[in-house]
Amino acid sequence: MKVESPKQVGIYAGTFDPVHEGHLAFANQALTECKLDKLFFLVEPRPRKKQGVRALEHREAMVRLVIADNEKFGMIQLAQANFSVEDTLPKLQALFEGAQLHFLMGEDVFSHLSTWPHVDELLTSSSFIVGIRKNDEIKMKLTLAQLQQARGINFNVNFFMTEQQDISSSNIRLALKRGNEPQGLLSKTRDYIKSNGL
Repeated sequence: MKVESPKQVGIYAGTFDPVHEGHLAFANQALTECKLDKLFFLVEPRPRKKQGVRALEHREAMVRLVIADNEKFGMIQLAQANFSVEDTLPKLQALFEGAQLHFLMGEDVFSHLSTWPHVDELLTSSSFIVGIRKNDEIKMKLTLAQLQQARGINFNVNFFMTEQQDISSSNIRLALKRGNEPQGLLSKTRDYIKSNGL
């Protein structure tokens, strides 16, 4: 029996150090509201502008643990050190041939999208799902208008006010370092961190 390939595919690239409730809430929101067939987490080996991240094998293992029970979620492994339009986009397009790609990102990443090399190729071929954490949808829509005008490209963006906005990986790491109970840490992730001495 032929398995039908997904037509609407979400790509959620990030550090996930560690993956937490906020990541899953945003992913589930995107699945439902954008009617995605499947969403894939893409853990970046060496994210730009971030130092001292945990080993890739641990971050990927934690993502695998928390998505295992949801058949709508999957994970892609990236050969490059980090996501780039020039190297990563063609590989994703080949992997999901014929599918519409939707890239999930936070407002901080979206705000700097115009500085990405080869960004026009991404804008003309993909859609974007942007999670807003600071109640500033007006500012994000202004950023979108400026980007579209500067590039002369109209592209599709869905803005979502993300749930559990106070949760962040950095706050979780800080709480763990201080011996406190972190907000938004998933039980499977907590157990993994404890058992692996992270």
